[in-house]
Parts: sequence; structure tokens; C-alpha cells
Amino acid sequence: MELNVKWWQTQEMLPDLEAICCHLNEARQPMNAVLKCTALFKALNSLWTAHKRSRGSPLDSDSQALTTLFLEGISEDKINTLCTADITKRLASLDDPILDHKILRSSKEYRPNQRVPEKLQKEAASEYNKFMRTYNRWDRDPTPENTTSLMKKLGQILYIVRSNIAHGEKTPHGPDLAKADRDRTVSELCIPVIERFFDLFFDSPSNLLVVYGTLAPGESNDFLLSQFKGDWFRGRLRGSLKTQDNLLVFQWGSKPNTIEVQLFRSLELSDCWKIIDDFEGSAYRRILVPVEITDRGRIVVANIYADSFE
Repeated sequence: MELNVKWWQTQEMLPDLEAICCHLNEARQPMNAVLKCTALFKALNSLWTAHKRSRGSPLDSDSQALTTLFLEGISEDKINTLCTADITKRLASLDDPILDHKILRSSKEYRPNQRVPEKLQKEAASEYNKFMRTYNRWDRDPTPENTTSLMKKLGQILYIVRSNIAHGEKTPHGPDLAKADRDRTVSELCIPVIERFFDLFFDSPSNLLVVYGTLAPGESNDFLLSQFKGDWFRGRLRGSLKTQDNLLVFQWGSKPNTIEVQLFRSLELSDCWKIIDDFEGSAYRRILVPVEITDRGRIVVANIYADSFE
């Protein structure tokens, strides 16, 4: 693990990290794409607000704060990882462009569930079309300048999607059922992009598992993790443990204690979560939590198996 402490890995950030993890865990629950995307945008909102505060930029608009987060929040190599991902390409390759519903709602020509006039459609799709052109330009020539432009446009188009979803289907002229369909389609494309951004931003929680019971080295079920190459670290986090069916179960409650745990890091975990999920069973749910690395004085975000009935 990297030894340098990043701005979000300090004790002062713990309340923000807990709020962000709560939203990310909500997005992991079974729900439709729009609700899942809404939870992810809430997590992004909490993160860009904390980032804006850390930079001393209180006057930045939410749109500016999100764009700055995408430009400054992850390293150059991680930016390249996000740009080259198929999920980003799919978002930038829609046949039907993402429309800015703020522009549609402000037009007297717009009526829900009716064909959008061509001129109005062009205006409402202008930001998405810029995003598409920027992606295509980057795809042909991935220079640092084009990469920066693409990340900026990605942040801007995600903010438009966030705003579209937040305003729902209600209009002065009745429900906009066509918009509801568009929101579902776009949400399905945005979800993996936002999830990938968070995994990159938080230094790959997909490779980290907090262990507090029988999966630990020397315990009765240590065979499960011993098949993966990785490293162990000592840590602590806020929460509590209870005994259920003679097994320890983690609870992330409102009045937590500090408990000592072990943290397993393996590059193989991201491809094997289903194996571990199946082993743990339905009595446990895998969530994200902030964990302090005891001997390094910094906080990371990692997976942990918690009480599924909490």
C-alpha cells in the first residue's frame, strides 16, 4: 500500500467517509437503476463537497465541484484507466443523446410524451454531443490535453444526468413517461462509470476485505482467503460485534465502539467476491466501511461482511 496520506485518509474526514459509504452501500441493495444511480450521485455529492472544502473553494458551484473532482481527485494513470474503459465508451456512444431536461422544461414548445421539436432537441443534446465529440477526439489522439478535456466533459454530462433524475417525471403538463424510460436507460450506463470512479478514487476497495472472525489467519475458515495471494494489515474501525449461531457478526450501528480487525489486500479479490459472498451466506451482507490502518495512521475504504438484518 502507498505510504503517503491523502487528504481523504485523515481522521477529520471520517464522518464524510461514513456518509459516502452509507450511500454506496445503499446502491448495492436490490433496486431499480434510477434509484441505484440516485444513491451513487448522493455519494458523489458528499465526496465533491468534502473535496471542495479541502481545497478551500466554497464558492464553486456543484457542477464545477464535480468536474474538479474528476480532474484532480484521481491520478493520471487512474484517469487513463477510466477513459479507456468500455463503460466510458458505451456512455459516449448512445444513438439517442442524453437531453438536458432543464432546457426542455424551460421551453414553451416542450410537451411530455410528444416528439421533441428538432431545434429544441439539438439544444438540449448539445452538452452530450460535445461529450461524444470529445471522446472521439481523445480516442483518435489520447494526448494529455484531450484526456483532460474528456474528464471535464464526463463530469459535466454526469451532472446533467444527476439533475435530470432529481427532477423526476413531474411537469406542468402531466407526467413525462418518455423521460422515465430515458432515465432508466441512461442510469444503467452511468452506474458502472460512477462505481469505477469510486473504486479508483478510494484506491481499489474491491481488493480489500476487513476480517474479524473465522476467516483470519489461523482461524477455522482461514482456508478461504489463503488461496489468494495478498498481504495482511492490522486495523481498527467503528462498529460492534455480536455472536450469532456461535459466529461473530459485525454491526455498523449508530453508537459504535472501536474494534480491532485485520485487513486483507489481494489483487485477486475483485474477481472472486461471489465465491466469498456464497461462503458467507445470506446472514451477512458485504458493505463498504472506512478502516484505519493501525501502524500507518491513515484511513482506507474496504469491504466487510456485516449483519444482513441490521
